[in-house]
Amino acid sequence: MTSMQTLNFEVLDKETTKIIGNTTLTVRVQEQGANYLVHKALTNQSLNRRNFTAATKTRADVRGGGRKPWKQKGTGRARAGSNRSPLWKGGGVTFGPKPKKVYYKLNRKERQLAIQTLICNKQKQILALTNLTLTEQKTKKITELIQRFNVDLNKQTLIVTSQFDKTLLKAVRNLPHVNTVQFNHINLEKLIHANTIIIEAKAIEQMGELYARK
Repeated sequence: MTSMQTLNFEVLDKETTKIIGNTTLTVRVQEQGANYLVHKALTNQSLNRRNFTAATKTRADVRGGGRKPWKQKGTGRARAGSNRSPLWKGGGVTFGPKPKKVYYKLNRKERQLAIQTLICNKQKQILALTNLTLTEQKTKKITELIQRFNVDLNKQTLIVTSQFDKTLLKAVRNLPHVNTVQFNHINLEKLIHANTIIIEAKAIEQMGELYARK
């Protein structure tokens, strides 16, 4: 069963850390079976990312084996048609693994519901800032901004932006525990492991519009 929840956030100024306003985000959350839904969405993301690259050669792929090893009768040995048979050392592999792609189906609305449920559960771990625009693509700049809000850089931090920001992306790539993502491409796995979630106020508004769509 699902229900609508309205989350209230205080918008902080990224320079002074003072409260300069409020914003809300209305989400649809799963009341019962939420753990199952989140697990299903996480399994979908993990499995779809995995590449099954293990490969073996069948008797058709192994080199050699064109000539019959010995004549059919009169030798006292078992019949053999090729030295590339799976019964022979160096022969092909029967029913061995081959490269493949496995997909775990998940409906779009299920994934969005899982993300909204997680956001609702992590409401107390969310910081809403005016904007996250940087003048320079330097790690020092984003480090100072994050530490201004007493965020521990040794713990997982997720930054959600309103649009793709190449400057911010390059600034955080040297921080092993900090990730950045656009509001409409939220990574479920990183959302689960994040201790602190920093979201732009504009991104919260855009998320509300995105989740309001039928």
